[in-house]
Amino acid sequence: MKYLCVMYHDIYPDDHSGYADIGKSATSYHVSLSRFQQHLEIYKEHGLSFIAEADLVNNNQDNIHSVLITFDDGWQGSLTIAADLLKSQNIPAVYFITTNFIGMDYFANKSEIKDAHQKGFIIGSHGVTHRMLSSLNISEIEEELTTSKSILEDIIGEEVNSFSLPGGAGDNRVFRIAQDLGYKYIYTSDIAINPTRKDIRNIARVGLMDKTPDDVVHRWADFDVAKEWRKKTLLSIPKTLL
Repeated sequence: MKYLCVMYHDIYPDDHSGYADIGKSATSYHVSLSRFQQHLEIYKEHGLSFIAEADLVNNNQDNIHSVLITFDDGWQGSLTIAADLLKSQNIPAVYFITTNFIGMDYFANKSEIKDAHQKGFIIGSHGVTHRMLSSLNISEIEEELTTSKSILEDIIGEEVNSFSLPGGAGDNRVFRIAQDLGYKYIYTSDIAINPTRKDIRNIARVGLMDKTPDDVVHRWADFDVAKEWRKKTLLSIPKTLL
């Protein structure tokens, strides 16, 4: 099975985003409810099936094209507004929570996280502080991954074995430590159609914004991410080589 993994952050009501005091830089990847609904319709139009995280393991359906929906950070709208919409359509999703953000303004509280889990959604870790893990030392990486895992497991009463790299910043140390701590699924910001060479140890994702043009969403739903892959690859080349 080939699948597109899409990354969202918050979903807000069309009439009011409520983010005026935190600025556009922190909310650039937030999507209005109507746009989110349009994205879901585009995925359906392209014949994509909505899959759950568990479907990624031992899957032999090579001819099936699917989409997996994820949310980063733990924004309140994603765990309430989006969760209610997805639940009403029986669409699975994975929520990655930054534990220091729990209960802060605009972010979900423990009750809302637990409620989303009880609705059938997967709860995963997005670290404690949202620091870029590749910039930390080993003990700091272990603290981010261990503490966030423990906090979330206390909230949902179940093992947490999914992790999303904050800012997509990971290196070999981060991947090794995450696996050693029991994380089975590791989500990145690499741009590709899944499965990647490392399969569920490196689940590539494309990020959606409110202003992402429909033609781009259609192209991604048609499994064409080549333009974005080339751009990211070019940007990753050291400037001394250009």
